[in-house]
Amino acid sequence: MIAVIMAGCLVGAVVCFALRRRVSRLASSLARGMSVVRSPRTLFRTVLVWKLLAWTFRFAAVTFFLTAFHVGAAMWLVLLVVAAQNLAGLLPLAPGSAGTQQAVLALALAGTVGMGAIVGFGVGMQVATALADVVIGIVAVALVSSWSDVRDALRPARRRLAPAA
Repeated sequence: MIAVIMAGCLVGAVVCFALRRRVSRLASSLARGMSVVRSPRTLFRTVLVWKLLAWTFRFAAVTFFLTAFHVGAAMWLVLLVVAAQNLAGLLPLAPGSAGTQQAVLALALAGTVGMGAIVGFGVGMQVATALADVVIGIVAVALVSSWSDVRDALRPARRRLAPAA
């Protein structure tokens, strides 16, 4: 038993020694990232304002989706849906929490409206959000890069997909 503990300590020491540079880089990156917390004015201006705006848009979007799917847009329902979405995100059982989110919403909203409306709301909101994300992402890439950059990036893939002559 003592030999196993000693071997475990030895392996742990070797791993720590081998990863010391990575751990050092990670620590310096964390320190650099947390430097914004040292200045409350900078933290408020560059982080908290944007986070508050994002949460406002999220609550507004959930309110509009609840109204559109005739589920009801009471504030407690909006809070419940946002909490359910966050909970579903903690359980990464499928890409984008597909299915997990609907199950958590069905559990959270049981008794408020029918299951069909709840699942329809969950799927509809998730599809609409994903579609908006894709469209906004494509527009952002197009604005940030020139078309020649996109063509250069796609050229190797086109060569691989081209039929051999």
